[in-house]
Amino acid sequence: MQIQYLASGSFGGYGTNLKPQQGLKAYELDAETATNIKVIAYMPGCSIVTLDLTPEMPATEELGCRPLPTVSLLGQIVPMDVLKGKRTEVTITHGVLWAHGFFGYRDGIAMTFRAATVIPNEEGRFTVSLPDLTQDAVSSSRKEKGEWQFLLRDVGTGNILATLKPTESRSNAAGLSIRSYYPEVVTFSAVPN
Repeated sequence: MQIQYLASGSFGGYGTNLKPQQGLKAYELDAETATNIKVIAYMPGCSIVTLDLTPEMPATEELGCRPLPTVSLLGQIVPMDVLKGKRTEVTITHGVLWAHGFFGYRDGIAMTFRAATVIPNEEGRFTVSLPDLTQDAVSSSRKEKGEWQFLLRDVGTGNILATLKPTESRSNAAGLSIRSYYPEVVTFSAVPN
């Protein structure tokens, strides 16, 4: 589970990510004097949940899980020399491009949720099942739908070796658009960091 929230009031605003804890079923938000709390929560396999809370509302809100179908993606990393002699993994995150608008601020670090981590084979191929966010009521109702972001990391250190940019991208965006299906193979260009 991944949760980010913004508490606001006469003090200004305070936002943070909650650290998931194994077996914990409830999370307390640090927002004692807040007049408004906005929450975005992602639970693997479930739709994204947003909450817009005020002091008049109940002190406890259940997130619930509306299961999402998945979409398969077969990726190919080029050039493959970035993989030679290294133990690598691909981390896939959902860039939540609409989060700024929901939280009510204009700029800042883009919010992301980690969706998956996979190990590419020797030929630079990997397969991953991603949540079908075209079926997510929150994401699909937003003007900015978000994107999948792919990073190639060193397994031992976690260091980023390259950003994986889809070669089909016709824009400067580094991510892959959210879709309900992908072509047979999606080729990713490894752009060293």
